[in-house]
Amino acid sequence: MSTQIRDFSDIQRHASQLYKGQPLQLVVTPIKNKEILHALEEADASGWVEVTQVGEPSENKLPNLPALEEAVSSLAIGKGEVLLSHTLDPKPLLATLLRKDLGLRKETEVWSHVAVFEWQDPPRWLLVSDGVLVTRPDLARRIDVIKNAIKVAGRLGVKNPNVALLAASRAIQQDMQTSREWTWVSKMAERRIFHGARVCGPIGLEEAIQPAAPNERFPLPLGQVNCTGHNWADVLITADISVGNPLVSALTLLCGLPCAGLVVGGDVPVVFPWPTVDRNAILTSLALAALSSPRGLRRILGKWGDVQ
Repeated sequence: MSTQIRDFSDIQRHASQLYKGQPLQLVVTPIKNKEILHALEEADASGWVEVTQVGEPSENKLPNLPALEEAVSSLAIGKGEVLLSHTLDPKPLLATLLRKDLGLRKETEVWSHVAVFEWQDPPRWLLVSDGVLVTRPDLARRIDVIKNAIKVAGRLGVKNPNVALLAASRAIQQDMQTSREWTWVSKMAERRIFHGARVCGPIGLEEAIQPAAPNERFPLPLGQVNCTGHNWADVLITADISVGNPLVSALTLLCGLPCAGLVVGGDVPVVFPWPTVDRNAILTSLALAALSSPRGLRRILGKWGDVQ
């Protein structure tokens, strides 16, 4: 099996090969969205996904909380490998995932969402986190969000990704709390707390994604020495969802970039489709979750390179 993952079709192909004959056990909460339903039908018909729906759709737009609780409990006891949940409000999902009595949460886990974009020119991956779950992160939570995103980059074959800690442009960032915290995180990065990644910040978006000349370094504040040899940011980390959510929507709606994504940080990956994504992006999100599931990782290790 080829190890190169270049675009969304490659992600789907690798997942379908990996789970051929032993389909991914996908637990799904009630869904009305037609694009998602069509994607689930296509994945189920292809034979690499086996869908189990828990509960029935509610009559209103509110999520079916008993169904969500049942789905999380099923995953906690091993009756499923990936959860797919769709609602315009992610708060019920996060609250259910974090409930200790349902058995899925571990004390040390921090769940975060990673959006994955397929950039065309030049061909590359661009990851953004967090645009869904993390509202008021403290320093420890910020570090976990970064680590989660680095792991997803690893699933995509991005070795030693450049991680940009986004802030306002340098001219106005000096007195901002986020900029000060990103400076602390960058100092921690110098001590190699982020395995297999170059972490830079605070840095403006214009510096993070603008291609530099071949002999220039990845943009970074003076004094940071761990970000050489690359011209683009592979991962954009935002201060909170008030920045991350509009950024993901802008890249999707205004720039027209294909967007997949999933919630990571726990033992079980969760697919939480962006409201505007299409069928192909949903299939890609399912495939990426399959590659990130415990069974997927066990079969990948030693075959597709170093997946931490």
